[in-house]
Amino acid sequence: MTPHPKPITHTDKKYELWLRSQACVACGNKAVDGYRGIVPCHTGGGIAKKGDSKMALPLCVYCHAEEHRGFKTFWERVRRKTGKSRGMHAEEAWGRYQEERKYK
Repeated sequence: MTPHPKPITHTDKKYELWLRSQACVACGNKAVDGYRGIVPCHTGGGIAKKGDSKMALPLCVYCHAEEHRGFKTFWERVRRKTGKSRGMHAEEAWGRYQEERKYK
C-alpha cells in the first residue's frame, strides 16, 4: 500500500497578519494593541496539519480556546448569533482582504 501524500497547504502570511488587525468574528472583541489578542484560526487541515490561509478567521484568544474545546457547538452558537456559517465568515474575510489590497 502506497502512502498518500499530504495535500499542499497555501499560506499567505500577509493575510494572516491582516486577520490579526480584525475584530473577532465570534464576539467582536478587538486586538489589545493591534496584534496581541486576535489569532488566525485555521480549519480544514486535518490532524497535525494547518489548513489554507483562505479558511482562516480572526478569533480572540478566548474564543479560539473555546473553539478548541468544542468545535461543532462553538460554530453552531456563532451561526445562531450571526446568521452565518464558518465558511461564510471565511469567504467574507477573504473578500474584504482582497478589496483592501486593491486600493493600497
